Amino acid sequence: MAEHQTKVPFKGRSLFLLIAPIAYFGAAIYLRAVAGPFWQWSLLDPSYFYLLDGLNVLGGRRPGHVAHPGITVTTLAAAWLWMQQLGYETTTFVEEVLRKPEIYLHQLSTIYIALNTLLLAGVGWIAYRVFGVVGALGVQLAPFMSTIVLKHAFLPKPEAMLVAVTFILMMLTMLALRRSSDPRLAVAFGVIAGFGMVTKITAMPVFLIPLFVVGGGRTVLIYVAVAVVAAGVFFLPAADALGDVISWWAHVAKGSGAHGAGPQTFIDLDTYAKAVAKVFKRPALRVPVILSAVTLAIVAWRSRRGFGVETAEVRCLIGILVAQVTHVLLVAKQPTAFYLIPSYMFSALSLVLCFRLLWRVRSRSWRLPVTGTVLASLFVVGFSVGQANGLYRLSKHLELNSRMAHAVDNAHFSHCTQIFINAASTPVFAMFLADRVTGWQHSELLKKVHPRNNYWIDDWLDQTNFTLRGWSGVHVFADVRHDSQCLFFRGDRANGIVNYLKSVAPGMVYDLSCTKGPEVIVTVGVDCEGKLTP
Repeated sequence: MAEHQTKVPFKGRSLFLLIAPIAYFGAAIYLRAVAGPFWQWSLLDPSYFYLLDGLNVLGGRRPGHVAHPGITVTTLAAAWLWMQQLGYETTTFVEEVLRKPEIYLHQLSTIYIALNTLLLAGVGWIAYRVFGVVGALGVQLAPFMSTIVLKHAFLPKPEAMLVAVTFILMMLTMLALRRSSDPRLAVAFGVIAGFGMVTKITAMPVFLIPLFVVGGGRTVLIYVAVAVVAAGVFFLPAADALGDVISWWAHVAKGSGAHGAGPQTFIDLDTYAKAVAKVFKRPALRVPVILSAVTLAIVAWRSRRGFGVETAEVRCLIGILVAQVTHVLLVAKQPTAFYLIPSYMFSALSLVLCFRLLWRVRSRSWRLPVTGTVLASLFVVGFSVGQANGLYRLSKHLELNSRMAHAVDNAHFSHCTQIFINAASTPVFAMFLADRVTGWQHSELLKKVHPRNNYWIDDWLDQTNFTLRGWSGVHVFADVRHDSQCLFFRGDRANGIVNYLKSVAPGMVYDLSCTKGPEVIVTVGVDCEGKLTP
């Protein structure tokens, strides 16, 4: 990529910078449409949790789901619900939300999509001022670096907020390439870092990047101090839950497995290396990390031979590399791909920096038939074509999940007692689980909204310990069975329902033949068409 690029007129420039935002907006809307309703087994966790916690905060109560901690997501939901509530009596409005949660989740989803579309346009504008047109288009590939980003960005949960946080962090990082010593940038970095850590603590490694680009020791201290204060301010809506958050993080840190499970050794050396390899295998991370390391080695070698480079860009590339490697090492405790969304997105900026640095230190004896701008343009076009194919595959994946979730119609079994386990595709279970996770604060209203005798098997924290619950609390299976002419069980934990029946009703005859897709369907006294059987 050429060091100096001729800037096109404003009209042409603005059109170039709109390509990625329009593509992002269209992709997000399309994926949401094919994915189906949020109550499906593959989507309800944790979108429904944040909706109910938004109601909790709106009512002056503490949020119950603070593991991520996700406080900014809850706060946005509460603020939006507050605006919607104007003119309503509070209890009436809460009941309205509980009756029609999909409407409000859809609205929140649209807010995230619109916000991130605008921020992506802002990323392009700043990147243009720093890198030129082709560099801007390259940086705007950030949300397309992995389909993992697009898969989660339309859902009203921390990952969608992290996309916004990463866009802002990228904009500030690019501004720092030209004004690294500006204390106002250090303050802005601190605010977004505090906001991001209160959104999802696993994103913390990307907030190492400002340490490499904000300049000297004074600005670093400003950044760190502001980040700490900002995190405290953004955490205020959940101040009463601080003890729970610290306790949960300590639990997760001590365990070597997911969510604090496994040997209490912090890291299980027997499995950790494999987990690191698993996390690192995705091209959206592996290729940029390797290219960054190679680029820095070449730049160091060529610099000794008198080739000048932009030191701010070198520091920035080092910062991104350190952040991405640290992110991999952190997430490997629980190797989950979407925890790495900020690092995937920063890969776009790291690739642009690599191209620029490698072009500057190239041998002057090279006689290439094309310019650096043409080479970079070919990469952007080729990458876009490849990711279009990835987007198509993702849409088919989401469409298949939705089709499987609707493969069994619960209405066929409306005359039966319906018992669900995680994660059953039904609006009732989505509310059951969300109410449980957020502190049982809406049970009475939900009982009014869903008056049928629906139940669920609570094994949320311990999948070996089953509790049968309804809106009114714990129930005894024998009593429920006695009052039912047939039973219908549903959930995606393959052995959960069967193990539960073995524990509470050994010898009971049940049928698994109605199962379709990943959700297990178990029936007792009824066939797959809803007809009673002897």
